[in-house]
Amino acid sequence: MSDVDSMNKARNFSHRAWMCALSTLLLNSSMGSLYAWSVFVSPLERELMVGRAGTSFVFSVAVVAFTGGVAVAPYFYRLMRGPLLLMTFSLCSVIGLFLASFISSFNPSSWWFLIVGYGVLFGFGAGGTYSVSLQLINIALEKKRGLANGLGIGSFAAGSVVFSLVFSWALTYITVQEIFLIFGFVLLGVGITVGSLVWMSGFELPKTSIDQKAMPQGTPTIFPLLWLGFCCGAFAGLMAIGHAANFIEAYGGTALMITLGVVSVSIGNAIGRLTAGILSDVWSPAYVAVLAHLISLAGFILLLMVSGPWAAVISLGMQGLAYGFIAGAYPSAIAIYIGVSSYGRYFCRLILAWGIAGLTAPWVTGWFFDHFGSYREALFTGTVFSLVGILIAFKLFYSIRASATEGSST
Repeated sequence: MSDVDSMNKARNFSHRAWMCALSTLLLNSSMGSLYAWSVFVSPLERELMVGRAGTSFVFSVAVVAFTGGVAVAPYFYRLMRGPLLLMTFSLCSVIGLFLASFISSFNPSSWWFLIVGYGVLFGFGAGGTYSVSLQLINIALEKKRGLANGLGIGSFAAGSVVFSLVFSWALTYITVQEIFLIFGFVLLGVGITVGSLVWMSGFELPKTSIDQKAMPQGTPTIFPLLWLGFCCGAFAGLMAIGHAANFIEAYGGTALMITLGVVSVSIGNAIGRLTAGILSDVWSPAYVAVLAHLISLAGFILLLMVSGPWAAVISLGMQGLAYGFIAGAYPSAIAIYIGVSSYGRYFCRLILAWGIAGLTAPWVTGWFFDHFGSYREALFTGTVFSLVGILIAFKLFYSIRASATEGSST
């Protein structure tokens, strides 16, 4: 084969790889709209008269269903091709949105349309597409695994920010039901388009089961550390993020400060995810994880030492950034140290740590506030989790180095 043919072949592969990557990023960011739920809370409370607990329960169901979608997606790899699997999970979310659009104040039982439609179906479909998209982008950009994870995970967070703004604007002109219906058709078109582009790119999901012999020898030691470190980072971050507005209010913040704090969390989260992915291609992801836990620790210490509204705003911005770093570093470590072909299966296990943190951290923080009348005890707890996360990340680095040394000697 001539040099010209080799260059053309490499260029063609690069074009197909980016076609696959960018199309899955489009779908991933669209599914990030699931986390724009807070925009609909007040209108739905007025419409359905179910109260804050009722609307919050819908999103709790969506979080659990999302985690379930991520967890089960890899088990479909043998049953469906990647493009078809993307379309199937997208269709699940579309059906959920269509069902949610049937809510009505004249039918009290229509609240269940929200739970099943938005909570179960939309949440499950979003989780499935999230998992499949990350697996495909890691395969397409195999030589830049950190960047692949940063883009994939960051696009989902960016989508939640963008669609929060879009839906807020749309609510001034149309109802929640109309938004669900219109966005359902939009998501249907995106799912079909992305599935077609991925099919044209020629990239596919791994069909074979995990080959234990092909894995690094230290995988059984590395993954438990990844899981524990990710859980500590997510728990510490969600203790602050889950009560972002309340933290600033408790420290005497104005409405403007509360808005700035909540926005800084979202922006920091999106920037952190992309930055952590890029840095993971340059440094060890374990070092990036250490940096993430350090930022979180600094944010907690700042608010413990300087009790004021602006300190709370800055602290929350640091927690958002640290949370983004956590979300980008640990999945990148799976792709880099365990392998792209095993990414989906191990990522679905990793996401369970996030699910546990998501369900418990906000509640624990609220319990501290109810019993002690302040968030100070929660800040101390977050500090402890950050310190433990630092120790685990260092242990992870040395385990990875020991595994590499053992592998090279054999």
